[in-house]
Amino acid sequence: MPISFCLKSFKAYEELVQKPHLQQEANLETLKKFISKFTVRRTKREINKLIDKAPENYINKLGVKCRFPEQVPNYYDTKETEQDKTIVQSIGELSKELKGITYLTSLVAPSYEFINIDKVQEYVDRRFTSAKGLSRYNIRKCLRSSDVALYEHIYGTRKTKKQYQFKTSKNENKARIDSIEALIHRNRLPTLSKVFKDCEIPDWYKDKSKFIAVCQKEVQIYKDIAELTLKLSGERELGKINLLANISKKHSKIVAFDSTVITLNYFEHLFRMNHPDQDILVATGSNKRDSEKVLSKFELTSEDNLNTIALCSDKMAEGVDLQKASVTVLLDMPSVLRVVEQRLGRIDRMDSIHKKILTYWPNDSDIYSLKGDQRLVEINDFVENTIGSNIKMPEELSYRHFQRTDSIQEMVQELKEYSEKDETWEGIHDSFQPIINLKEGDNAIIKESEYNQIKNTKATIKTRVSFLNSKSDWCFFALRGSETKSSRWYFIESNANNKIFTEYPEVCEKLREYINGTSEKKKWDDKHLKKYINILKDKEIQLLPPKKNRALIVAKNLLEKKIRGRKDDELKKRVMRKLLNLLNPKKESVDFESLADLWINVLQPRLTERRERNKIKRKVFNFESLIKGTAPNFIDFTTEELSEILEKCPVSENINTKIASCIIGIKSQF
Repeated sequence: MPISFCLKSFKAYEELVQKPHLQQEANLETLKKFISKFTVRRTKREINKLIDKAPENYINKLGVKCRFPEQVPNYYDTKETEQDKTIVQSIGELSKELKGITYLTSLVAPSYEFINIDKVQEYVDRRFTSAKGLSRYNIRKCLRSSDVALYEHIYGTRKTKKQYQFKTSKNENKARIDSIEALIHRNRLPTLSKVFKDCEIPDWYKDKSKFIAVCQKEVQIYKDIAELTLKLSGERELGKINLLANISKKHSKIVAFDSTVITLNYFEHLFRMNHPDQDILVATGSNKRDSEKVLSKFELTSEDNLNTIALCSDKMAEGVDLQKASVTVLLDMPSVLRVVEQRLGRIDRMDSIHKKILTYWPNDSDIYSLKGDQRLVEINDFVENTIGSNIKMPEELSYRHFQRTDSIQEMVQELKEYSEKDETWEGIHDSFQPIINLKEGDNAIIKESEYNQIKNTKATIKTRVSFLNSKSDWCFFALRGSETKSSRWYFIESNANNKIFTEYPEVCEKLREYINGTSEKKKWDDKHLKKYINILKDKEIQLLPPKKNRALIVAKNLLEKKIRGRKDDELKKRVMRKLLNLLNPKKESVDFESLADLWINVLQPRLTERRERNKIKRKVFNFESLIKGTAPNFIDFTTEELSEILEKCPVSENINTKIASCIIGIKSQF
């Protein structure tokens, strides 16, 4: 990776940290490209294609051939009554009156500077708008989960257990009413930064008596919403319980997800009351023993054959494999595609024992559905990118939302397209995809049969070198990989600069440009081969991975400064001079990658110390920070440290032995 690109990426990261409101898109795009250099990924469709080529190579723990199963979507109608819909409509109207006081307990300046006064006013306006929107969003999200979830949101866990008469080991939550009443008892205005002194701010936020009155009204609105919640029939919740019980008659293992823990505990209670013989497990991710119970029954090698339903929170939707299950039920409908994909992914595994798996999606009536959330989730970009650090917002607002919410069928299709395009990664690409495309697809430049012939050969090929007629001089090198290092590819354009391309996409693009079906082979040309090997040797330090390259640059800079100083004795300076000589590739035969590792071990503690000393927020450091300004004055090396680097530095392996493949293009004379 070119060091210039690495520095550009670091600058982009630094600017995102220090000035999150500026150049978001450009900086994020730069970072995505940078992260792609280290990313290896495959979609389920791509993996299934690989399996089809050699199914015998993909066997699960049960000795069965692996393959991702087919997802079969199903839809179920939620059972809320017409009266329930009227009540929820009234709750929605009441929620529009909320100010979102709990999101406005202070109005402090962000960590970045505003461009002008208009931006300051915009920030203030958005804070108040977002507070209202987030309050309404939380109410709608709770309603989709259960009436119990909304009651807990307002009054807390303890009062909810008492009201609905069930048990739960869930910890007490921070009830909305308690939080607002605490503000009333505090009897003072919220903190207001001087930065906003010239802004138009609602009178009630600046006058204590008016602020207390608004808080009291907010409490009353929440109490009115809670009263309406108690009038809901409960048919919606019972309908989901009955659905699970019916599915369990045909399927041994079912995983059902809901975003709210207390809903899962309440559903367990409803099962005990209405389906006492049904085996039920609840796993919220917070209790290790409960999670282990689910794993023991749902993992691939489990011998448990009892019909079991696992009620899981979204904490169980990541990093857990439940391959024995054949059904996933969405008890509530998250607004975020990634959350749904993770839920379904618990049983949609390559080593699943099922050829098909069923998914059940809630067909909510309009009053409950995500259609009503569209305007609320539009606050996402501003909240996340501008004021997210100053208020505690729902984590799910950080991710991409469903856009096609007119029907549950459209949402299923949107998720399918999202998964097939692998948009979970949103701009982060597979670093090896350009290489794969050289042998696969419509634009391949070699036949896959030829690739497999070389790949499957049992003979040892030390180095393969080819010479071709070409429109200009160039050279391609592939250096061997190992168990700890990936293969490296270089493409050299023979010109005044002898530019070397090191990124896989760039190298592959050059190979496509210079190699075609009409390329003719030439005889061995020792002169050209030596020329390009020497170019590689001369630029060996530049071609190191960015961190190692930077470590050697910083080491050289520090050594030169220390040698010129008067602080160190002659013995230490002599060691320093020897270390400097090692950094000259024309004078010494050194394994520069190993030398860089030795320097990283010495420099990293100094960098960590500098980070800990710094008390300025949003300051980002890398190795170059050690040579900026007065930083070198605070860095000292012992003679023992330097001598150890000198002693441990290995002699370089001849680059000829590292080359696995070489193609040299020689300009045709005709």
